[in-house]
Formats: sequence, structure tokens, C-alpha cells
Amino acid sequence: MTNVRKRFFIYAGILLVAVLAVSQTLFSTVFAEKSFPMRIASICVVCVVTCACHIWLINTVKEKPDSFGRVFILQTFGKILLYLLLIVGYLLILKENIVFFVFHFLFVKIIFTIFDVSLILKFVKK
Repeated sequence: MTNVRKRFFIYAGILLVAVLAVSQTLFSTVFAEKSFPMRIASICVVCVVTCACHIWLINTVKEKPDSFGRVFILQTFGKILLYLLLIVGYLLILKENIVFFVFHFLFVKIIFTIFDVSLILKFVKK
């Protein structure tokens, strides 16, 4: 495993633990009555999808630097569809605290997107 991958997985693990800790703290104190069952699973799904897409993109840049834009747009479209399906599925199946679920999901997605893009930009600049 290369240094880029090792560093990414270490950072992703730290970020995952931090987001889980903040979410657990907030939903056990401030938003205790608004907790929803898929909170931890949604964080883990976003983390796994972010890691998989990041590694795919890094491998693409190493092998074919010219296809970076195409792969990045394809990944973004795929992630949007996947996350939309998860939100709609949650709405259709559980319907509990959907507003909090959507805001929580978007917040986690934004955090992991900032993390992913910042590391991709550092890698591409090299």
C-alpha cells in the first residue's frame, strides 16, 4: 500500500471517529428526542463510499491522468444517485425525523467531501 493510500485511510479513520463522536454527543444531549435509527449507518456509508471513490480516482490519475475529469464527474453523479436513493429509501421505509436525517446526512456528506477534495487537490498538484 502506498503512502498516499495509508495517509488517506489514517485521515479517513480519524475523521470517521470524530464525526461519530460529535454525532453521538449531539444526539444524546441536544437532539436526544430527534435521534433516528440510521444515524451511525449513514455516517459509515458516506465514509466507505468516499474512501472507495477516492482510491479509484487516485488510481485513475496515476494510470491515465487525462481521464481525471471524466472519472471525477462520473463518480460525483454516481454518489449523488446513491445518496438520493438512500434518502428516499429512508423516507419511504422509516419516515421518522426525516428532516433531521436529511440535515445530518448533508452535514456528514459536506464534511467528507471537503476532506476528499482537499486530499485530491494535494495529490493532483504533485
